[in-house]
Amino acid sequence: MSREFNKERAAKALVDAILMGDRAAAEKYEVTVKSIEGWRVRLETDSKFREFFRDLRQAKDEQWAEDLPAALASCINFLKQAGQQADPAKPEAIAAITGAAETLADIALTQKMVDERLRAARAEREATE
Repeated sequence: MSREFNKERAAKALVDAILMGDRAAAEKYEVTVKSIEGWRVRLETDSKFREFFRDLRQAKDEQWAEDLPAALASCINFLKQAGQQADPAKPEAIAAITGAAETLADIALTQKMVDERLRAARAEREATE
């Protein structure tokens, strides 16, 4: 038995599929991977659905970008405390702090890349509108 098309549910599932993959999104929304794939094809032919999806995706992108600095600040504060309380004579403490520093450097680089991709995506959207 097939359900009636629900534009909001389909768009949310497609946005989540971008972030978590088709299978995980299908499980979250209790649909098949084929439904996800079908909705993706529908984006090509249904302009109202495509517009709704685009707006939802843009809002999700902006929310994620807005949440990231606070989350990173919280992590950095935790790492500062851990670094101050760690025993520098213990090799595992040195390894943990080194690992945390490498992770922070990776995050900083990733953030720059994400910012650039979001900037490019916004420019592309604006050019097509």
